[in-house]
Amino acid sequence: MGIFTNPAGTAKAARHWIAGFCRRFDGALACGVLGFGVLAAALVISSSVHAWTIDFEDSFLDLPNPVVSGQVQGRIIDDEFSTPGLIDPTAIDHDPTLTASFDGFKLNGNNNPLVLFNSNSPTGGDYDLGAPFTHADTNQVLNPGQILILHEQPRYCRKANGARVNGNNANAVSCDDPDDRANGGEFQIEFNKAVTLQSIDFFDIEYNETLPPDPNNEITLFDVNGNQILGAGAFYTPSTGGDNKWKDVIFNVAGVAKIKIKCSGSCAIDNIRGTDDGTPPTGVPEPSTVLLFAAGLIGGGWYRRRKKTNS
Repeated sequence: MGIFTNPAGTAKAARHWIAGFCRRFDGALACGVLGFGVLAAALVISSSVHAWTIDFEDSFLDLPNPVVSGQVQGRIIDDEFSTPGLIDPTAIDHDPTLTASFDGFKLNGNNNPLVLFNSNSPTGGDYDLGAPFTHADTNQVLNPGQILILHEQPRYCRKANGARVNGNNANAVSCDDPDDRANGGEFQIEFNKAVTLQSIDFFDIEYNETLPPDPNNEITLFDVNGNQILGAGAFYTPSTGGDNKWKDVIFNVAGVAKIKIKCSGSCAIDNIRGTDDGTPPTGVPEPSTVLLFAAGLIGGGWYRRRKKTNS
């Protein structure tokens, strides 16, 4: 998306350009006026890109499980992020207007709830989802905390008052003994607007669950009109190397409004990272940016003419 999406790169380029201008025209006033215009423009453009991460560690998710006092794991995740401002609410550069909704399915199309799983205290006998995790390629160690799984036993879920209901019931809020589904399923994440999807972390995906690539392992991306981006086969769930292993998939795809992640076996996800699509991909400045930049150029031109007149 050009240097305008990189604040550090934008500022560095601006400094080099200003230095060259100052050497050419040898004028403190011209440098000051132009410098203000260019640097202000760089800041305006850079700040229009908001970075965010959905890591399921947000403070509003840390409330105790309404059924099992003191527990967070097992909380059903569906519309928890549907209120603007809840994604990265404490981050400096988050997007305050972004929302996301979640849904889970078996591979045959029936709904299954997506629930929080505490990797620091595994439940359901899922010690293969226990932290720490080692990266399949780099050996980087990760302690992700809460991760998202497709719950194996949706019939063992409850309403806030403790009454047992199916996990797909609209009043279900949590599930007993979180346990990821061995036969896999589908994660769906839908945003309220187009975003640039950067990466997603995956956990506990066996080698034999990803080969050969097939529709039951595919990750598909859709735009705001429901059209698939990049076509079939562009991305697949990765083999993390098995138990207590993780791997990230790098996307860097703009215009994403919906994500479908299929796993043919057990898997979990975390750290959905992206930016908003507020800045044109070509780095075209906003009107206020153009005015600031023009002010700098006008000031520089005025100083040059004044210098010629006095010489």
